[in-house]
Amino acid sequence: MVFAEPTHWSELTDEERAAGDLRRNTCEIHVEEGDFFYVRGSLDLPIRDWDESLCYGVWSSLSARNFRRFHELYDDPARVDEPPYSSWFGNRVPGFPDSLNLEARVEIRDADEIPAIVLYEEQDHPLVAAQQDGIELAQAIALVEPVLHT
Repeated sequence: MVFAEPTHWSELTDEERAAGDLRRNTCEIHVEEGDFFYVRGSLDLPIRDWDESLCYGVWSSLSARNFRRFHELYDDPARVDEPPYSSWFGNRVPGFPDSLNLEARVEIRDADEIPAIVLYEEQDHPLVAAQQDGIELAQAIALVEPVLHT
């Protein structure tokens, strides 16, 4: 499942969207309340009884400084040496309680990969537990099945 935009973007008026910038992997929001910056990454849930993970294309926020740094290093192979950026999770994942604004980190990977979005372990939330401990194949199927029928 891939989210086309951060939840915050989907809640904007047309006028507010016109002042922002939504691209394939980045999003800038400029509203009266302030400026907000997001990057698209991969939230991976290991499947315990399968060889693959359930991967979500999600959005997570960055500070203005880290967003600029992310852009500076975008095509630089040295970007893999960048420490993770603190972040707030930017989507509500169906099948889980409200996941918007969970604490996360954005981990930069090779230039041909989007960043990994890793939820901080200290949070008591089923999505955090799913990322840490994995899920069963049956749960993964139940999570993606509604998307397959839209």
